[in-house]
Amino acid sequence: MKGLSRYFFSNQYVPYTYQVPFFQEPDPEYKNIRTDATYGNSAHGAIVEVDPQTGQVRVKRYVVVHDCGKMLNPLIVDGQIHGGVAHGIGGTVYEEHIYDEEGQYLTASFNDYLPPYATEIPEIEVEHMESPSPFSPLGEKGLGEGTGTPTPAAIANAVEDALAPFNIKVNRLPLTPRRVWELIQGARRQQL
Repeated sequence: MKGLSRYFFSNQYVPYTYQVPFFQEPDPEYKNIRTDATYGNSAHGAIVEVDPQTGQVRVKRYVVVHDCGKMLNPLIVDGQIHGGVAHGIGGTVYEEHIYDEEGQYLTASFNDYLPPYATEIPEIEVEHMESPSPFSPLGEKGLGEGTGTPTPAAIANAVEDALAPFNIKVNRLPLTPRRVWELIQGARRQQL
C-alpha cells in the first residue's frame, strides 16, 4: 500500500494514515502542477528609530533577500516586493482594525485610519536569489504574497530591539505612536 503507513498514538491505533508525497516530479506535460510546492522564500531585516518621547516609529532601512524561482520579469518582481513591504509597514505601524461592541467595523476606509505615505516608506534594498522550482514549467515560484507577511515580524523585532533598555516585549500590532508610548511609560513605571 504505497503512500500509507501505520501509526500508534496515545493508546489509540490508527490503522492507516495517508501521507502526501511531498516532492514528486511533475508530470512531463505539466498538466498537473503542484502549486503547493512553488511558494517563494524571503528573508527580511529592518532598522528602525523609535522616539521615546512620542512613541513614533520610523523605518530607517529595510532589506529583503527574495527567491521567487526563475524571475520572468525582474521589474515586476521588484514592484511586487516593494508593494508588499509597503503594505506590511502600513499594517505594522499605521493601520488598525477596530470594531465596536456590536462587531461593527469602524475602520473601513482611509478616512478612518492612516495608511503609510511614500515619505514613510524607506528605500527598500532587494537582493534576488534564483533557485528554479522543478514543479512549474518555467521554474517560477510564488511572489506577491511573500513580502507582506514577514514585514510585521521584522519591524516588531527591530522595535523590540530598539526598546531593549526598557525591557519591552512587543506582542501586539500596530505599533502606533500611542501604543509604543504607552509601552515605554509602563516600563518606566515598573523601573521605579
